[in-house]
Amino acid sequence: MKINFTFKIIIFKDTFKKLILLNNSERGILGLARLHLLRFYQFSDEKDHLEAQNLLADPTHFVQYENQAESLLLRAELSENYFQRKTL
Repeated sequence: MKINFTFKIIIFKDTFKKLILLNNSERGILGLARLHLLRFYQFSDEKDHLEAQNLLADPTHFVQYENQAESLLLRAELSENYFQRKTL
């Protein structure tokens, strides 16, 4: 059952990523970063951790203040320690 669930998540993630790249919306990028974060928590895959960090690292992706704030919160959640969070 878990293998089938994992496969569905992989297909969903790839499709979602293609749609984001076509539209390049702020909310979509945040959603994709959240998806990578959830996958990191679920499967402990460092690749998802790095993908989420890369998506959130570019401040030019986020123009609206709400999205900038959410991006900072997600980056803080991805931080490994308090010092990294404080430097954001």
